[in-house]
Amino acid sequence: MQGNALWILLLIALAAYLIGNINFAVLLSRSRKKDVRQLGSGNPGTMNMMRNFGAKMGILTLFLDIFKGALPVFIAKMIFKNPEISGGKEIAEFIAMYTAGFFAVLGHIYPITMKFKGGKGIATTLGTFLIINPLLTLIAFAISIIYIILFEYGSVGNLIMITLMCCIEGYRYNSAFSADINLLALCFLLLGLCFLTWFAHRSNLYRLMMGKEHKTRLVDILKPKRRKKKKEGSDEV
Repeated sequence: MQGNALWILLLIALAAYLIGNINFAVLLSRSRKKDVRQLGSGNPGTMNMMRNFGAKMGILTLFLDIFKGALPVFIAKMIFKNPEISGGKEIAEFIAMYTAGFFAVLGHIYPITMKFKGGKGIATTLGTFLIINPLLTLIAFAISIIYIILFEYGSVGNLIMITLMCCIEGYRYNSAFSADINLLALCFLLLGLCFLTWFAHRSNLYRLMMGKEHKTRLVDILKPKRRKKKKEGSDEV
């Protein structure tokens, strides 16, 4: 990458991190004069919003968090489509998009505006991949939902989804850009996204090993009459 491109990439990373700091679960719960961080699992994410405020608020949170990941990635894509910035290299465009996505997820999980205590970053990561590879994202999301319905472990479904997308994308780029020295940076960004997901779910992984992980019954969560009877579940999204 050229010097100007690196400065632009740095600005994209900073902007993406700040966008990631916007926690829609907290904002939406405050519109109801409550704080989702003080309810249920305490996680400011989709599942906890569904359990405490209903399916509509949970789904709205999901879409807003997906948008939060997709927006900086889309902006990065548009900027680096310019050959004068990317140097005419397609890999530079992918590096810019994954940089934007990585820092948006980082901002969601470790927001400076919330003393570095955010959500799990799943929906924001989905937004990242949705811009880069929409078909793969939809397939991986469907696999995750099927797994959660069958086995009722939302955290595992999320880890399968993100890991699957990172591995497939990594294989694709290793085939397409095997001779490009910048491939290493792209692989590190993919590994970084995957690591953030696993690290954010470390408490879920511990409970899984101890046999104490709470199950996520989507059908029950989506039923308003039964939602209040649910115990605190895993804070996946």
